[in-house]
Amino acid sequence: MIEKDDSLIPISKVEIEPFTGAVIISKGINYKNLEIYVGENESDFLVNNKIANNSHVVFKIIQPKGFRKNKENDILFGLEFEIREEDKLLQKLEDPYKNKFMGINAELLKYLKFTISLDDLKENKDYQLWLRIFDKQSNAEITINLPFVTKPTTRISDFIKYSFGVLGQDIVSKNVGEIEIQRIEWRQAQEVVSKLRAAQPFDLWLEKVKKFQGRAQAQYAWINAANCERVIEKNIDIEKNEDNIRLSNLIAPQEAGRYIFWFKFEQEAPKYQNYAFTSEINVE
Repeated sequence: MIEKDDSLIPISKVEIEPFTGAVIISKGINYKNLEIYVGENESDFLVNNKIANNSHVVFKIIQPKGFRKNKENDILFGLEFEIREEDKLLQKLEDPYKNKFMGINAELLKYLKFTISLDDLKENKDYQLWLRIFDKQSNAEITINLPFVTKPTTRISDFIKYSFGVLGQDIVSKNVGEIEIQRIEWRQAQEVVSKLRAAQPFDLWLEKVKKFQGRAQAQYAWINAANCERVIEKNIDIEKNEDNIRLSNLIAPQEAGRYIFWFKFEQEAPKYQNYAFTSEINVE
């Protein structure tokens, strides 16, 4: 018998996976890191949202905390996922551990790893993969919303460098990729700012950019941290001028609030290189 707590648990953490743009929402369950792979090899990180058909996508949640223990010091977790093409539901899985899972000792839980197969999807189509991992003894959960496009091939990387930095004035960021950027500044009305004014254009200055040549395709998006909705998403072209990149007239959200900004660009030639970062910023 399990005494289930039906009380609501508020959002405790929202994170955007830098390369793919996947939105990760934690409610009562925290974790050290969340990694996404393509294939069974854990060096094959998914570095963009283009996934080959008939691939295996692996989600690994490292050192999850917040699951409730029962009297035997076990935790019981469940799993659900869906794949959608726009509003059309293509695949759905409801908790496969519903009747037979007996739990895992809390002291032995180092990570949770789930593999989802993408079978018989159409190429060059936009899809959404929704994954929910939840605590059966409470309402605590982690949900992952991964937007992806099916392509003939999938880019993988043997090594991804994560680092944390400061953007503009005291805006903490998480960034990944082979390309190096020493400093990023947010500017409105030609001034460096740490907060943005709603519905106003802003500029993004990338300073002292290394390991990047020529032109690249870039994407950016705003995610509302209160409800996790993606409110703006844009594709842009960028070009390096000496050691700096200037991106002008980007769009700030229309309403005030706390947002997560996601930015990524990829250079195809002369060598494939990429860079992505996420940061939280207030809009007034």
